[in-house]
Amino acid sequence: MASEVPFGQLNQLNPADKRHLDSVLQWCGDALAEGENFLRSQVGYKFIPTMIDYVMGDYARTTSPGSLSQLVDNRFGKAATDFAAGMTDIKPFWEYHTANNKYEMQATLGNKIAKHWWTSRLIDVKFADVIKYSEVGATGYAHLTYDQAIADMDCIPEDPRDVLPIRPNSNYSLQEAFGVIVRRERTVNYLRAKYPNMAKYIRPDRDMSAISIDKATRANSMLSRVGLTSGFMQNFWASIGGRPVAHMAVPSADVFTMYVKDDRRNESSGKVWVGEGVPEPGKHPNWSYWVEPGDLLYPRGRQITFCRSAVLRDGPSIFWHGLFPLVKITLDPWPWTWLGKPPLLDIIGLQEELNRLVRGVSDHNQKVFRPDLIADKNALSRSAMNAIDTRRAGLKLRTNPVAGKTAELAIVAPLDPSIALTINDLREEIDKLSGVRDLTQLMQLGQIPSTETIEKILESMSPAIRMRSRMLEASLREFAMITLSNIFQFYSVEQRVAILGMQGITFEDFDMDPGNVIPAFMRMEDESSKEPRPAIIRAREFLHQFTYDVAPGSLLSASEVTKKLLYIQLFRAGVIDIWTLAEILGIPNYGNPPEDATTITKRLIAMQNMGLQPNISPTGRKASGETMPKMQPGGNITESK
Repeated sequence: MASEVPFGQLNQLNPADKRHLDSVLQWCGDALAEGENFLRSQVGYKFIPTMIDYVMGDYARTTSPGSLSQLVDNRFGKAATDFAAGMTDIKPFWEYHTANNKYEMQATLGNKIAKHWWTSRLIDVKFADVIKYSEVGATGYAHLTYDQAIADMDCIPEDPRDVLPIRPNSNYSLQEAFGVIVRRERTVNYLRAKYPNMAKYIRPDRDMSAISIDKATRANSMLSRVGLTSGFMQNFWASIGGRPVAHMAVPSADVFTMYVKDDRRNESSGKVWVGEGVPEPGKHPNWSYWVEPGDLLYPRGRQITFCRSAVLRDGPSIFWHGLFPLVKITLDPWPWTWLGKPPLLDIIGLQEELNRLVRGVSDHNQKVFRPDLIADKNALSRSAMNAIDTRRAGLKLRTNPVAGKTAELAIVAPLDPSIALTINDLREEIDKLSGVRDLTQLMQLGQIPSTETIEKILESMSPAIRMRSRMLEASLREFAMITLSNIFQFYSVEQRVAILGMQGITFEDFDMDPGNVIPAFMRMEDESSKEPRPAIIRAREFLHQFTYDVAPGSLLSASEVTKKLLYIQLFRAGVIDIWTLAEILGIPNYGNPPEDATTITKRLIAMQNMGLQPNISPTGRKASGETMPKMQPGGNITESK
């Protein structure tokens, strides 16, 4: 086991360690090639660059050369924007619950910190970027990481072309795969500064300067349009570290982070330290640990960071939850493809035909504005012909009938009426097939049925929206579980107090393993031991005490109105307290309930003691509460009768 140094400690390498790292790098290279080949074979992968270009309004590959119209009616980009807005016009929040009363404080703490993190770190905006990736790539990934620079959790939207699954067993989640590789481009200087012990082994793959990127992009784009790019040559240059170049202004390299399941065990006779730091209190991160003889070396997975020329880190996964920290979000999954079907795939042909028609109309209009001029060459010289602009007003021509035929303007026939009808049909079909029309109708709250029930709202959704909502809800359950684990692992007592005040402290912060919310003793047999098990071992058991609830249909803003109106009715009936109602309605600066009022029942008692009761308006007809209030067009809520 001594030769397997890179359990996280890549210091001065001896020849044996270097040979081991070279073998690890070779294995990582094989896994990288396997993942890339698998991803490129997926249906729809080759259309991703085209759809990204169309979203950005770049239709160069469909533009006709010469003086013909270059007009573009970018309904594709508008559909993409409207779709992303509709799918993120949500309350994408979950609730943590536990059946064990001892851990209610942790559930409440998790709910509050998760909401604070979601807004303070702009996770809602980053989550929208994940949805945008899923529009063009069928799948988007939310990479839930811990950023040591900001000392907080983060969510990174990953391009589906940069997330390479290794031997996936299903199309639903990455957690069922053998591993996953995340690719990112970094400058060589950045990598050498971050990994100084491996600096001399890091070699560049390409030039990252703006001029070089622009030239390479334009050249590759031109070659791809005429079919001159070679997949073989691309793989060849990648395998040897990139094309040879004379000088690089900003040398850069691809850095890969591999999360993989490794079932190797400690086969030595003594325990092994796995991870960074040294096994002394306060001198190692909370993901490092001892491994006893016969135990798994990487019970929560193995994390390898490498570039094409060197292994930069080889050690345990830094996350207690033991999962791959990427949440796969596929809105339209299909069993025969890993990526799924991009929601915008069906409208590529419609957009191209729409562009052809509007360009034809534009070319026709130009002929109307500047009609063709026909003249006998004997009656009108070439120079005189070229000097005539038929679009200018007051055109005067002198002709000699004896020399030839009189010059005349070619009258342009009107467009066929079916062209305008076809253009409108294409625009409507683009909105329909992309799902934008259904989302737009659902977002118009004035059209919600008067009963305002969740069932009626779900009935108003199209089948496609209901399926996509379910897929999003399923992904958010995994998102919520990973987030709760990261909160327990990375938020210190000081951070929790800074966010929540004294409510950020739990009893477990002062037990036998102080400073974290995980109980020191979770089993009956633990209480007979003198020392608690390491927190990294207890963490996964503790997470099983919690459930992650996302109400069906709750992701769309329309159903949030239903929830608010329901709570108003419950408050009138006297079964909901005023603090809970203010929280649901989003009323700011309302204040907090008494510290001991942690449940609705206790809050109702506190309300009664404080004399806070719902008041009935002294004017007008009194509300009977027999029906729920209605949402009228314009956003006004009317009283029930």
